[in-house]
Amino acid sequence: MRRRVLLAAVTSLVLTGCAGQRQALVGKWRDDAGTTTVEFLADGKATLEQSGVASPTWYKVKGNQLTIGAVPGQLQDNIVTFDVSGDTLTMSREAAFGGPGAPVWTQTFKRLKDG
Repeated sequence: MRRRVLLAAVTSLVLTGCAGQRQALVGKWRDDAGTTTVEFLADGKATLEQSGVASPTWYKVKGNQLTIGAVPGQLQDNIVTFDVSGDTLTMSREAAFGGPGAPVWTQTFKRLKDG
């Protein structure tokens, strides 16, 4: 019985943490260069807009890992580490090539007040 209560409590904390991270993403964000906008909806759907072309997609959150579904022109889903601090969203990942110590890709977004 005690083990079940502990398992339920841990599961609840994990799900609450993921839900909190996901909720922090909900809204519309624009990168610092002003070339990319992404909108995350509460239902796991998203829209990525680059160079005026909007592409519907989806996203999943697991801890601080964000997976964004591939959009036209991409071969695979994007998996990044993310952090939301106030109105700033930072996404990063290790370079796809170069092995250990290769540069890390980082992109910063600001939350749009109207979105």
